Amino acid sequence: MITPITRKRHSTVVCFAAAILGWAHSAKSEQNSTGIFQVLTVPSGCDISRANALGKAFNFQSWPRTDTLRVSPGIDKAMLINKKLVSKDTTSYDIVQFDEEFWGRCQWSAVYLVENPSVSSIELPTERREELLRALSPELRANPDYVEKYLQDKSDRYRKSLAHRIEGEIKVEICLAPDAEAACEYLLYRMAQNTMPTNLLVKMYVAADHAPEIGTVNYVTNPGHIKFIRDNVVVIIDGRGEFSRGSLQLARKIDMAIKQQSLLTYQQLLSRRPVLTIASEIVEEKTNGLTTISCTATQRHNKKIVSLRASKVKGQYEEVKNGKLVLRKSDKPVKITFIAITDELLVSTVEHKYQSR
Repeated sequence: MITPITRKRHSTVVCFAAAILGWAHSAKSEQNSTGIFQVLTVPSGCDISRANALGKAFNFQSWPRTDTLRVSPGIDKAMLINKKLVSKDTTSYDIVQFDEEFWGRCQWSAVYLVENPSVSSIELPTERREELLRALSPELRANPDYVEKYLQDKSDRYRKSLAHRIEGEIKVEICLAPDAEAACEYLLYRMAQNTMPTNLLVKMYVAADHAPEIGTVNYVTNPGHIKFIRDNVVVIIDGRGEFSRGSLQLARKIDMAIKQQSLLTYQQLLSRRPVLTIASEIVEEKTNGLTTISCTATQRHNKKIVSLRASKVKGQYEEVKNGKLVLRKSDKPVKITFIAITDELLVSTVEHKYQSR
């Protein structure tokens, strides 16, 4: 059932790279006078006027909002019609913050590489050779054997970097939001994240095509670029080269996979989040001044934990692996946040304050 959502709350989008690699604070930007963002507070530095211009151009408030909630489906190369072209693919997970809660985002990408038959005849450019030689000390430059081996190694690396060329690339972003209103605002925010001049960006989206069978909101700016919302799930597809022709069909498959997810209440969504537990035993190694703090994530509903990380503490963080955070010794208290993400893009966090004994 489609219904307007009027519940208001303040929300913050936090880039995971900033959040995990420093837990950067995302300050509230000045709210716009048109009320485009009723529940979203974008990171400082974001140009809200671009989103305002887009929202006015296609009447953002008229986007349909449903009261249906679901979890996110998975995404992999099996969904592609030309999956045999995939040379390699990668998947990463990060977080988006709405209100005081975190929700998950998945970014999947694949490339189609073909061999460059002329790579063996490619030589290191003359300017690059001269730069490399200038970087050597006079003593090393005076050693012909060393210079020969050094330049040969650099030439081999250069040729290796050109051994394949990209004939196709596809990127898929899926973000799980707490409701349709949050999903709409997140999509508008992402649509505004573009280097094009604002007037050209507006023209592009106003002229965009729409695939009526995909999502509750969708924009097709060219055959390979599709953005859509299904209920509380946002999907952004960017297909180029050999993958551009299959992007629309991929969007249909992802949309169908979303619709096949069970209908849930908000509380049911929250109940599917993993449980995080900080180990009671904290291991301090006096010899090297390092401390290991462990965190375990217990899954619910047999859902996979795809990411377990911790916030990076400036000047203290060493590494996180298998739920273990290694810290340098500190005389000041340190606040750590562990973050777990499931394959449904549900997120749990737990904070821990620690001070070296």
